[in-house]
Amino acid sequence: MSAELHKFAEDLKQRPPKGSNAPPVGIRAKDLDENFAKVRLIESDKATPKPYEVVYTKEGTRIENIRAVPDGEHDGDILFWKDSERKWKVFPAVRDKDKLHVLGILDGRLGWIKTEDC
Repeated sequence: MSAELHKFAEDLKQRPPKGSNAPPVGIRAKDLDENFAKVRLIESDKATPKPYEVVYTKEGTRIENIRAVPDGEHDGDILFWKDSERKWKVFPAVRDKDKLHVLGILDGRLGWIKTEDC
């Protein structure tokens, strides 16, 4: 398997011969599968220790050994990596069942924004 990704633009330019019953354009599943297997993650050089291990195989890429991942306490809690503290954190979900909230940025910080019913 080549390290280069398959470029589908050329496939899309090809047309079947006149009078053929073949579909007008075809992309082979094998080419798609091979491209997916070649995908590589861009890993941060900043995180030490690394929050996870990346494993590459001929079948594709896996993330394993996720380190120190906290559990959320409630449905809707959000898990995120806080690079400045070098650890996973839980951003708690809104507990107000009577009001609709959306996740957004408030004054440069992640937060829940109250909204009217949509």
